[in-house]
Amino acid sequence: MARGNPAAATALVDRLLGSLTILMTHPEAGEARPGVGRGIRGVLEPPYLIFYRVEAEGVLVIRILHGARRITRRLLKGG
Repeated sequence: MARGNPAAATALVDRLLGSLTILMTHPEAGEARPGVGRGIRGVLEPPYLIFYRVEAEGVLVIRILHGARRITRRLLKGG
């Protein structure tokens, strides 16, 4: 959708940033995702999934991945 369409790309980035802003004030808003790692949570911003961990200093974003991907522990490792 956003490929070759700067306006769509900008809108997508704005949506992702909006979700991240919400997580900064409501870090428990995302669903716990124990199947992909201890303490990992996820929030959907279609068609993407934002994976993060709540830490003392705030929210640590681990990865933002397209929802069509097969999400595994290995894919999120290192975050």
